[in-house]
Amino acid sequence: MALALEQAHLAAAAGEVPVGAVVVKNGQVIATGRNAPIASHDPTAHAEVVALREAARVLGNYRLEGCTLYVTLEPCAMCSGAMLHARVDRVVFGANDSRTGVAGSVLNLFDHTQLNHQTQVAGGKVEAGTTREFGYAEVRAHGHTELLKGIEDFATAEGQGMLKVWIRYGDKVTAMPAGFKVMAFTPACPIAGMADDARRFYAVQFHPEVTHTVQGQALLNRFVLDICQARPDWIMGDYIVEAVAKIRE
Repeated sequence: MALALEQAHLAAAAGEVPVGAVVVKNGQVIATGRNAPIASHDPTAHAEVVALREAARVLGNYRLEGCTLYVTLEPCAMCSGAMLHARVDRVVFGANDSRTGVAGSVLNLFDHTQLNHQTQVAGGKVEAGTTREFGYAEVRAHGHTELLKGIEDFATAEGQGMLKVWIRYGDKVTAMPAGFKVMAFTPACPIAGMADDARRFYAVQFHPEVTHTVQGQALLNRFVLDICQARPDWIMGDYIVEAVAKIRE
């Protein structure tokens, strides 16, 4: 999203409506775009469409399966339709658009199951925080979620489950995407974790992968083995065998 914001700043500097977009596949940025209808005399030159065109050119395919599009503003009907036609897997937008947004504000074009492709949508809102937190923290589990069920380091006198974690953040989530609920929080971070059990989506502000998070291994095991139902049938030795075989080829 930070790269999309950079594109939005470039659009503003050029006298355009400040919207920027980025297309990512397999963790790699493959295309960027920014609003350019005024300069290009093209009413379709919205940031999303510009980015989709470039991504299709780079991949050599108009179908962008496996791609995620990040955009600073909730997409309009034209751009949303383009994403659906391109078979984009997911769209993540920064700010709601109460005038033309069709990812939930005016209507939700992505929620129509009659369409032959469904693009997942993630919205919400992130703002710069007035406080920063880095280091040890005690996070309170909130509600009942599949990820944290039965996992805690200790309980308060009121019976509230607590986790000892290593946390790091400067920005803060102030509005969650549709379908999510608060999963964990601290006094300084009201949304330290959120969950959408129905879609099996989870997000945390702390680091489960480090030893400082005492139940980190249990959280990762719960997600990978129980929620994703992956099989633990691969070891590092398998990578060595595979790598040697590829070199010999």
